[in-house]
Formats: sequence, structure tokens, C-alpha cells
Amino acid sequence: MTQTEQLRRLFDDHGGRLTLGDIMQTYLAASYRQRMTDLKRELNGEGKTIVCYPCRVDGSKSLTRWQIEDLPKPLVYSEPSGQLAMVLK
Repeated sequence: MTQTEQLRRLFDDHGGRLTLGDIMQTYLAASYRQRMTDLKRELNGEGKTIVCYPCRVDGSKSLTRWQIEDLPKPLVYSEPSGQLAMVLK
């Protein structure tokens, strides 16, 4: 199992949310930024992304939480001129 796969499993084990403290308790700590980038690329192909939120979690000094979320869906509509326009929500 690659480190990126292990990071994905860690997200799954924590309900799709991770804090820096969760990551630092594993051996992925030394390369977590690169693994996060790799996983974000994989998830992008599935229509998902990793979003970073500031937070305070009891028992943790981490002020950052990452969460896997769906990418915004483009909204397509037609202009009065007949041209199609795309808006991201």
C-alpha cells in the first residue's frame, strides 16, 4: 500500500476529516504535504477535493482540519443572445 493510499484510508477511518494532529501521529508526518497533494490529484478525477478549514479540536493543538468534499458542479444556462454560459456555485 502506498503512502497516498494510507492517507486516503486515514481519511476514511476518521469520517473524511483529518487534523494535523491525526497525521502527525502516523509515520506519514514527514511527507504529509506531498501525500496530500497526491491524494488531491486522485480525488480530482473522482469529482472530489480536499478543503482546508481552520478549527479548534479538543485535545489537539491543531488549528487546521482537512475535509474531503465534492467539487462544485458547473451551472450552465443560456444567455438571451443564445450563447451558453457556465457559472460555478
